[in-house]
Amino acid sequence: MIAINESIETISFPEAEYKAIQERINNGKENSTTRVAYEFGKYKLNSIYKTPWEDYIIITKVQELYKIQEHPHYDYLTEGQRNEIFEYSEKLNKPYEFIKFKKYIMENINIKIVEKNDLDNLFELNILFKNNTTKKDMEIIFNQNNKEIICIAYFENIAVGYCTGLIIESICYKNKRMDIETLFVKEEYRQKGIGKKLIQFIEKEALLRNINHFHINTNTNNCITIKFYEKMNYKNTGELLLDKTINKE
Repeated sequence: MIAINESIETISFPEAEYKAIQERINNGKENSTTRVAYEFGKYKLNSIYKTPWEDYIIITKVQELYKIQEHPHYDYLTEGQRNEIFEYSEKLNKPYEFIKFKKYIMENINIKIVEKNDLDNLFELNILFKNNTTKKDMEIIFNQNNKEIICIAYFENIAVGYCTGLIIESICYKNKRMDIETLFVKEEYRQKGIGKKLIQFIEKEALLRNINHFHINTNTNNCITIKFYEKMNYKNTGELLLDKTINKE
């Protein structure tokens, strides 16, 4: 089971400006945009948004203005841009916004293989994911388990997510594979690239063990999760997972 959240809003830009904006923010420079009419007040200071090309930006300044001549970049605006601002703000006696932003990078993310001193943090994350393993059972399985790779992500010493991969080995198959069983990131840290980093980390760990084939089981209706993995070059094979539980009498 996978928990991926699409809660971060996408900020819109004219498609013709994509390349120029990407170049500036990728070089560490701030960029700006002007918002009028229904987009006024939509984007908040210090908030994070996804771009149409799937970078993340953070709003660094929001300035409310009324007169077109007050625009900080007035001399660089095209006639069409000036007319649009005038028509939707000054002419209607309504404000417009000058917004500055820069690329947002989640720094200080440390991903590591789970060790015994990580188990308390792993247990708390597992509860948030609504798995029902007890702490005692987790400790027992951890000490006996050599067929599972478990990694955990920390942001400034706070445990924010984890991923587990089960190594599958059979006498009927020549090569081993990994089944990625769990990927979870705390809600407030989602859509910041941590899930992707966890998957990349566990893939590298598998490669070190000469495992290069991976399976992932997810709900066929979970379009967000499927899209997430497809962007990481996983393919939908159309296989169906059947599940059964036998209760002891």
